[in-house]
Amino acid sequence: MTEVFSLFVLVHVPADGRGDAIVAEEILDWVNRTNPQPPKEEGEELSAMAIPYEHVNFWPYIQACVIRGHLTQASALLKPYTKTHNPTLNQLMTVMISLIKSAPRSTLYDQELDFNSAIEKFREVVERSLITLESEMNVIFENEKNRPDSENAFDEDDLIHFQASYKILLEILSGDESRISEACYDWQEALGAHLLWVNPFCKRDDLPVVMKKITAEWPIDQTSNLDLATSSIMNGDIGTLLQAASKIDQWLICHLADLVDKLGIALADHSRGFYISDFVDYLSVDQGLWRLMIAYLVTVDGTEAWIKEILRRLVVEDLAEQQPNDTMELDPQPAKTTAKVSILEMKLIYAEYGMEDELNRTARILSRRLAKQRKYGAAIAYAVTAGDLKMVSRISDLLLDEYLSNGPEEFARLVDEIPSSLLHPTAPALRPGLFFDPPTQQQGGRTPHEKPQPNLNSSKLLFLSRYRDMHSYYSKGERKLAAETLVGLMTTEIAPKPWWAVCLIDVIPLLEDDEILISLADTYELLRCLEEITAPILTSSRDSYDNLGYLKRIVLNGRKSGPSNHLPTPSSQNDTRLNQRDPKIVNNKKRNGIDPADEVDVDHHSNEGTRAALDQLNVVRYALARHLARCLTCKH
Repeated sequence: MTEVFSLFVLVHVPADGRGDAIVAEEILDWVNRTNPQPPKEEGEELSAMAIPYEHVNFWPYIQACVIRGHLTQASALLKPYTKTHNPTLNQLMTVMISLIKSAPRSTLYDQELDFNSAIEKFREVVERSLITLESEMNVIFENEKNRPDSENAFDEDDLIHFQASYKILLEILSGDESRISEACYDWQEALGAHLLWVNPFCKRDDLPVVMKKITAEWPIDQTSNLDLATSSIMNGDIGTLLQAASKIDQWLICHLADLVDKLGIALADHSRGFYISDFVDYLSVDQGLWRLMIAYLVTVDGTEAWIKEILRRLVVEDLAEQQPNDTMELDPQPAKTTAKVSILEMKLIYAEYGMEDELNRTARILSRRLAKQRKYGAAIAYAVTAGDLKMVSRISDLLLDEYLSNGPEEFARLVDEIPSSLLHPTAPALRPGLFFDPPTQQQGGRTPHEKPQPNLNSSKLLFLSRYRDMHSYYSKGERKLAAETLVGLMTTEIAPKPWWAVCLIDVIPLLEDDEILISLADTYELLRCLEEITAPILTSSRDSYDNLGYLKRIVLNGRKSGPSNHLPTPSSQNDTRLNQRDPKIVNNKKRNGIDPADEVDVDHHSNEGTRAALDQLNVVRYALARHLARCLTCKH
């Protein structure tokens, strides 16, 4: 795979950006990297021998080194031949080593003209050596034949073999095509050798011509996709290249198709997007590669829906949920692993790709999940990010349920987790669309000086904050502030109407304080609020609007309402009566396996609960009447 891609880059994406330079050395380097020859171990074995030229593989190894351009290694192995007892042979081998070392390489010349001249001179010297080889070998034969110590003389067969091998080396150095082809074992090695010794001036545009000569003697294996792909690069056959690459590897065809498209050498029916999409589909088996998948898909038109689908499969985590980087949990079922990502990274991704709608969707999902985990502060923050005001309202209701179930202290702790930017007094001014509805547009246009009304879904944030403040003021002894806050929640209708009954119970100890904490006008307003929630019930004998829903839950659960655990409670007489449950009902539930203590809302809409809540509000009515009398008396 990599050898195909690297060859394509070498041929079609030259480093200099022009590609008009000699390419022989680069192609030879690619051949040596993809299929290193001759074996390194064999060369080390020959080098370790005292007389390496006696080894049967000596000359084949030398020829392979020269074919591959490993000239330094070949020279080193030939050096022992310069120290024999025959001076003519020593001189002959010295010439060979000198020729090999002086062979011109294009990388050593700055000017192409200088390289051309060096090649011509080199080939002339090699030709002269070929011409004189016969006469010099005759001298060697004669010397060995007349040698006094015949037992140390070279064997005639060995000299004949030496002469033939020496001649092959000279013919390779001279650029003899047939001799080079004989010395090679595949078309790639033949290509590198031809570019080094036969066509050393070859450029990229000349490669198809060279390939035609090579493949005439070394046909390409049509069953090998690797050979088809690499040979098609040399021949400039893009269609065959893509066809073969698609059968080798999806990564390869994806990136080749991309380069072909960018280079402007694509065929008419070429589809870059198809290959990239196919590769992304291949990557989709591992959800951990979602970043890589998106990086590929954004380069293809019409893949926005696919990108959204990938992002929607991720499990987005809140910052507080992030695990340390050095910890890892093993999934017992790796095939079903899901990728997790922080919300901050998702925000960056959505912003980069213009997917604000997906950010809102993700924040909405994360808000719901955090709400189930009782992480209400973060849940509200994400609901606000998503612009989901109904979710803000729903979480606010859950916080009120926490007040009913776990008391003011737990309620205050959970409200404190809400980001202060949403609870700060300046929040309505900074987020008017969140806390207030815009003025209504009437037929005659906008009503002059019309004040924005509290938003039904998000004004509960203000209520939660101020209701928590009221508890804080009371616990600190700041009863005047507690009274003002509590009255303000009702008179401005920031408090949800179903919670008014609870607020009216909370106001009892403030009404009975030695100091007059609530003004006459506010007392009338509290009476108005009381009548507004009780009048429909008194006329119909039913709580049709569920205005007493929260209070019924409190009284039927035996809880005492108040700004804090330290607040005075309604009269003991009322508490005792309200906390008593019908023994018949209790016994019936026990017989059915139901614990009455676990079923806190069983009589939520029952007449019993309504009557009990109205009895509590009667206590409020009496307290307001007494406080009104005090205010009128003090006034006069």
